[in-house]
Amino acid sequence: MSGSSVDYSSWETDHIWKITSPCGGIDTSGHFHWNDLPCGDHLHFICLTDIPDVDGRVKFFSSTRKTT
Repeated sequence: MSGSSVDYSSWETDHIWKITSPCGGIDTSGHFHWNDLPCGDHLHFICLTDIPDVDGRVKFFSSTRKTT
């Protein structure tokens, strides 16, 4: 990844202080707001890849992996 900072600050106001944790993620079941989450939760991640900017949209990919 480029290492540049991300400026997405749309926090879910109903959940922002319910969990006091330095970890979080984007809730994809609703309006894509940030939520505080426990650091022990197993979450998906976003990877940057070289995709031509054809339509000006941001493309997200996710996958799952079984834990043992």
